[in-house]
Amino acid sequence: MDYYEKLIKDEENQHFIEFNQQLSVNNIASDDFSRSNVNQIRQMKSELVALKDFAKEQIEVVQRKLNDLIEHLQTRPPREVDRITINQLEEQTKNVTHRLQYLMKDYNLTKKLMVKKEKEYNKKFGFNPKIGILRTNPICLRPNYV
Repeated sequence: MDYYEKLIKDEENQHFIEFNQQLSVNNIASDDFSRSNVNQIRQMKSELVALKDFAKEQIEVVQRKLNDLIEHLQTRPPREVDRITINQLEEQTKNVTHRLQYLMKDYNLTKKLMVKKEKEYNKKFGFNPKIGILRTNPICLRPNYV
């Protein structure tokens, strides 16, 4: 029995030694793996920062180009066709404004004349038909006719 116990103890020690060796190998491998991952992550991080800086530079270049184009568009002289169209539209606007002013003046004079005639009519006949003024309530509801 001692022989078997010693054999079992030796096998346990052998397995323990192999286990520890395998564990140390695994630890070394995992350390190497984690170091390589850390290096890859650092490399990817530096690449990302470089790409970010490059993208910022591109955005700045495009923004400057856009500002230059906007400035050029605002400072360039108008085309002859545009100038002619603008002049025609300004002339039409002037004509329409003049006609509108004339019609408003005529409307106001006509309204004053109608009010004056209404007052004369009311003086003569003593009745209030309200000529030329929109009625807010129908004739049938007025107290004069009810």
